[in-house]
Amino acid sequence: MKDINSLYDKTISTERLANLTAGSSWEGYSTNLASVDCLIQPIDDAPNEDLGGSMGMNYLMFCDVVDIEIGDEIIEAITLVRYRVIGKKRFNVFGNPHHLELTIRKYNA
Repeated sequence: MKDINSLYDKTISTERLANLTAGSSWEGYSTNLASVDCLIQPIDDAPNEDLGGSMGMNYLMFCDVVDIEIGDEIIEAITLVRYRVIGKKRFNVFGNPHHLELTIRKYNA
């Protein structure tokens, strides 16, 4: 039986919004995970507009179950392309429910 991990062709890191210093109200993104193997595929052929008026391309990202949450930033290791996680669910592939299917958005600069 084929394993989805054999399809993973990218490595990403993640950042999560957090307080920059203990007890501070200042927030910023800090590193959460590094070296997560994944597969990223486009959902649409053209950019979409969200309710706030931002334009961006939506993608699906598949990876093992790791600590990634909606709102986290995804950064491709080689290209440094950045995405934001906008959806998350467990993905059952080849009878194995230990994968995540994330909807991520690459915002137009």
